Amino acid sequence: AKITVVHNAVNSSQGVVAVDVGDGSGLLAQVRGELALSEGTVVVGYIGSLRVIEGVEQTVSAVAKLVDQGLDVRFFALTSTSGQAELHRHCFEHGIADKSVITGPVPHQQVEPFYQLIDIFVVSRPKSRVTSLVTPLKPFEAMMAGRAVICSDLPALAEIVDDGKTGLLYSVDDTDDLASKISRL
Repeated sequence: AKITVVHNAVNSSQGVVAVDVGDGSGLLAQVRGELALSEGTVVVGYIGSLRVIEGVEQTVSAVAKLVDQGLDVRFFALTSTSGQAELHRHCFEHGIADKSVITGPVPHQQVEPFYQLIDIFVVSRPKSRVTSLVTPLKPFEAMMAGRAVICSDLPALAEIVDDGKTGLLYSVDDTDDLASKISRL
């Protein structure tokens, strides 16, 4: 009787801010230019921390596979500075440094417009005890922003995504399956 379950959520009454983000708007325009978007370009992105439990390197690997297949795909990450150098190096090693933009941080109240740069938001968490149990907030924010969402099929993420209806799930730690799901969208 003393326990209350408080589920992860976002405030949907706030909506998504598309303009007037103060100092962040200059960075937003800069990132849009760096992505070198054409009409058919698809931006696969992630907004959040680059801790090992996030597995963002797997998203980079999947994007590299799609670029190798001749698809017009870009990778975008908005994050804190911690881990950026390693992610840049991963993009370089996979041959997509010129098709990747990794930037940040920006104040939390200026993050929302950056979702509009992303066509497909990926949460590529690897399998671990923590990632199987802890539900992140970022997929909720991406959904609220109207972005397509792909997540690894961990129990905590399967609570968020109804596969084929509210997003797609891919086999955890399977880069080929992730690339296939991105290509499908």
